[in-house]
Amino acid sequence: MKKIIFLSNTFYPEHGAAPNRLLHTALGLQQAGYQIEVITGIPHYPHGKFSKKYKNKFYQKELYQGIQIHRFWLYPSHSDSLIERILTMFSLAFSVVLAIPFLFIKKVDYLFLQYPPVAMVFPTLILRKLNKAKLIVNVSDLWPLAIEELGFTKQKSMAYWLMKKIEKLTYKKAALLLAQSNEIKAYLETANSQKKVILYRTGVDCNRFKPSSIEKKDSQRIKVVYAGVLGVAHGMAQVCKNIQLPNSDTELHIFGEGFEKKAIDAYLKRHYNKNIFLHEMLPQIKLVQQLQSADIILIAQKARIYGTVPSKIYDAMAVGKPILFHGAGEGAEIIRQTGCGFISKPQDFSKLNEHLKLLVESTFSFRERLGKKGRQAAEENFNRKIYLKSLIKALNLLELEKVKHTNRQSYAKNFFI
Repeated sequence: MKKIIFLSNTFYPEHGAAPNRLLHTALGLQQAGYQIEVITGIPHYPHGKFSKKYKNKFYQKELYQGIQIHRFWLYPSHSDSLIERILTMFSLAFSVVLAIPFLFIKKVDYLFLQYPPVAMVFPTLILRKLNKAKLIVNVSDLWPLAIEELGFTKQKSMAYWLMKKIEKLTYKKAALLLAQSNEIKAYLETANSQKKVILYRTGVDCNRFKPSSIEKKDSQRIKVVYAGVLGVAHGMAQVCKNIQLPNSDTELHIFGEGFEKKAIDAYLKRHYNKNIFLHEMLPQIKLVQQLQSADIILIAQKARIYGTVPSKIYDAMAVGKPILFHGAGEGAEIIRQTGCGFISKPQDFSKLNEHLKLLVESTFSFRERLGKKGRQAAEENFNRKIYLKSLIKALNLLELEKVKHTNRQSYAKNFFI
């Protein structure tokens, strides 16, 4: 049985696209016959602190659905401070490096690295060297390019230069690169022409995220839902200030956690008559229910970030709801091609409000038609099962290449004896 070790800053039960995607991938590969272990941090998101279960612990070993999880201490933080975020990333990497001599003595065939953030690259490369394992890198964002586009660093800075060096080293050592979007795939193929790159979108579990079985009828009251991270990249604080709900029967419900939550909460307390309601982040079961109960699903980006596709798109499409997409890039292109909603560019709040008014004042059957287009696209093009199959196929090809290489070495050795 081939063994794969996943390395990631976050993993189940933490919320977010990366933990959900990695859990689905790990369980899928386990079902395909691989032995899976996970190296990750002690859960601290979204509140930036450890629960009682993990307090005062450097290391915790757990078993979840047959997957062995190794959790290590890190510096927990819920701050938007760049220094604290760097501390969180590198403290975990340091903890894992310290533990390597005590934990990893068995043969490992593959290392599956969630990238970015960058810090976990260092323990991963050490493990790769010790175990002679093949490295698979799952690229969900293009660092440092994405960080520069968000204004956190500049191309001439030392931080940008260092992250660029780490990026090149990571891709160079990889046997297989997984790209979360077509833009990332094109970038990786251009910069790493000799590497195998496959499209591996976050996608959606269409069996879990599906249209409600309860028939919903046309009504005057319209529920708009945003569900997800309230981070700097999403710009929901700006959306709350600039969005204009068409009438008193329209409500915007925001479910999530993130660096902007305090600012959003403070603003809404001063403007309580805007019909915008802020809620806690939801577990996945309740999230599905809220998306199913929505009339319109809002997805927002503060700026166009090359390579980034908000995973919320796939969930919204799968539950069969029209999408109000306030953003740009490949995410906007998916909405445009599938015809499942309306698009406004980042900062163009006039167009956002125009589209919101159009959807609110349209008939139920019109919104339903948009939702059905999204559901069809989710089943045919963005179903997680599709991408898992492509990953398993790529791993099988790597195994064949390894066998051929071993046979060639054996032949050459015997020939010269």
